[in-house]
Amino acid sequence: MMKKWHPDLNHFEHHVWDEVYEPSEDSFALEDALNEDRDLLCSIVRPKLCIEIGPGSGYVTACLAHLLTVNHSCDAMFFDVDINRTACQATRSTWDHQSTTSAPSKGESRTMMRLEVIQGDLAMPLMERMKGEIDVLIFNPPYVPSEPEETGPGTAIINRAFAGGPGTGTSVLERLLPHVGELLSPRGCFYVVAISENKPKETIVMPLLKQGLVPKVLIKRQEGIELLFVIRFTRRQSSSSSSSSSPISSKEETQ
Repeated sequence: MMKKWHPDLNHFEHHVWDEVYEPSEDSFALEDALNEDRDLLCSIVRPKLCIEIGPGSGYVTACLAHLLTVNHSCDAMFFDVDINRTACQATRSTWDHQSTTSAPSKGESRTMMRLEVIQGDLAMPLMERMKGEIDVLIFNPPYVPSEPEETGPGTAIINRAFAGGPGTGTSVLERLLPHVGELLSPRGCFYVVAISENKPKETIVMPLLKQGLVPKVLIKRQEGIELLFVIRFTRRQSSSSSSSSSPISSKEETQ
């Protein structure tokens, strides 16, 4: 069995995690989802343009780049956008560190992956120039239900990485969702992380179905008190696997 590859984050000093989200169970679930979608990504989508919103340390972006590289898939351009300046620096550092420390194994070839990191709000810096062009869009949003004062003036910047706002905790995500359909290419995929408290059927699945995007639950995993989901959305006509989508029941959302 091939040993599972993970990005090396040993280049970070410990204090970085005071300001940047450290990869955790949701990051690893997203990594597993991308690996589960290996055939779709590498044989059908063959992405030329990949975007991660809120990359934090750059862990997931590095995972996707490695996945595409070892499968000789393509020479993709990556754009990562984070509102946190320190996270932007961390993402760049992780990318550069993998590029210099991970040589191709026997039988592998090195493809020409490129990354541009932008400090900005969600996909807003890319909205006009990349409409209909994004092949892979990834977002592990702040999803923990929280009070407004948890991200207000004087609070730690790391709070923005997990505090999703009042109610369902989807305030940040809901600002992106209306634009997903117009951003994706005809073969594009959108990967998003959610927990049951987010009520993902109502807050995520239904709005994207109205945009002609079909869900498939790739990961459903109990992590402590949280029921965690990774959901992939594709255009209705773009992937035969969409027809086998796994719906999220109301019972799952309230567990």
